[in-house]
Amino acid sequence: VEDFENLAFPLYEPEIYPSLYEGGKLKIFAIDESRGCPRRCKFCCHTFITGNKRRIKPITRFIEEVKYLINRYDAKAIRLGGSSTPIRFFRLFAQELIKNGISIPYSAFASPSEAVKLDMKKLKDSGCYGLFFGLETADEKIRREIMGKYEPIDLVFRTLRNCLENDIFTVSSIIYPTPGENGKSSQTTYKFLVDLYKGKEEKGSVLLNPPGLFPHTVWYSEPERYGFRLYKEKRQYLLDSMNYEIKSILPFTLWEPLPYDVNGKGMIETMFLAYQFAKKLEEKNILTMLHDEVAMIGSLAGYSPPTFKKLMEKTCYLGMWEVFEDVIDKINNN
Repeated sequence: VEDFENLAFPLYEPEIYPSLYEGGKLKIFAIDESRGCPRRCKFCCHTFITGNKRRIKPITRFIEEVKYLINRYDAKAIRLGGSSTPIRFFRLFAQELIKNGISIPYSAFASPSEAVKLDMKKLKDSGCYGLFFGLETADEKIRREIMGKYEPIDLVFRTLRNCLENDIFTVSSIIYPTPGENGKSSQTTYKFLVDLYKGKEEKGSVLLNPPGLFPHTVWYSEPERYGFRLYKEKRQYLLDSMNYEIKSILPFTLWEPLPYDVNGKGMIETMFLAYQFAKKLEEKNILTMLHDEVAMIGSLAGYSPPTFKKLMEKTCYLGMWEVFEDVIDKINNN
């Protein structure tokens, strides 16, 4: 899609989404503010999916869409859908929300190299609840040579810490263990995260992701070069991967093993290493595996991030649907 300005507004009418009116869906909406990402991270397929040229929805058009969702569907919060929200959009969006007196929480993806230039206090004042950052690792060499990420790690730290200091829920997403991971790089990332969240442990979360092989990425094109060894032909791997379930609510040890080795280790061992790393962070009271939009949902229902995380784990483990209904009711009817 090249022309965002003339796209029709979304429809969430009763005949299309009846559960939105029957208490089965939250009145929280994702809106594309942009598509395309100019970065070429070696593990990421977004540039193939949406292109490497950014297309940005005009701010006047976007504000009209936000107003439309509030007025027509009583929207309680929004999640910006672009995988790399541009700095100029953040600035204009915050400015327009404040100027128009629009009060609605939102969260988004952000890049440290751009977000470092943002006025985080103004962003918070405009309604920003949380930001999601792709940290991947704090090891400079691995970031450069294996990830294709080139922001200086001290810049990343300053940016994320600034978010935390301004009470913006800050998600650091990492790939662990990453290709090329060793004891030193693991400790570097651990120390980075402990220092980052010190005194702000409840204001953010670390998402751990196993190293993934996605089509149209450098890792997928040259798996052996990056420490992967597939157990099956690529075609069969792709077919099987279409049905792979990411169970982020469960411990890594209960995930279905992926069909490849990384760094000479099988996926069961790799998942166990991720589980151990998460436990080390949790021992420092750092939240793990809590997405920004989920924390925002908890906040709208009156829960702190740690309390909501525990509640959702218990609810999912035990199939307590009535808890979901109560959360939906609290948010939708507030």
